[in-house]
Amino acid sequence: MRKIFLSGILAVFLCSCASFQSNASYSTTGSIAIVEAISDGTTSIQENKHLTRYMIQITEQTFKSEILVLMREHVQPLLVKGAVLEDCENDCLVQIGKHINAAYITQAYIVKDGDEYSVTTEMFNVASGQKIASATTDVSSESSIERAVFLSTAQMFNQFTGK
Repeated sequence: MRKIFLSGILAVFLCSCASFQSNASYSTTGSIAIVEAISDGTTSIQENKHLTRYMIQITEQTFKSEILVLMREHVQPLLVKGAVLEDCENDCLVQIGKHINAAYITQAYIVKDGDEYSVTTEMFNVASGQKIASATTDVSSESSIERAVFLSTAQMFNQFTGK
């Protein structure tokens, strides 16, 4: 996947996220788990791994919590026999979070609808099982998917922190 705007976007994001303020719903006590990004076949497994690494960098720069990274090979043994990572959403993610003792779990989903690409990031509170933040960004070209991951992740974290 082309690396358009990666350095500039990351720099802008890091500057905008440098000082989050706490509120009643914001606590990074405990770890944040990031599960490998998935798609509807729009992007390859290798591209999904790349996008996941990008999310990891943003998360590490944003939060001072322990970051747990669960790539496909880590998740597969935790799934019901015959299931694949692309089958694991919502309750499945929360169960994985409980299994690894994470406080929060997040993942990105990439889909193509016509000529548009859509990236959705979601974050769950593992203890409650509730989705606590999500954001979707649409872009018109495959070369803009990284930008969509950035925007969607930033919006999700802003919801999470109450900014």
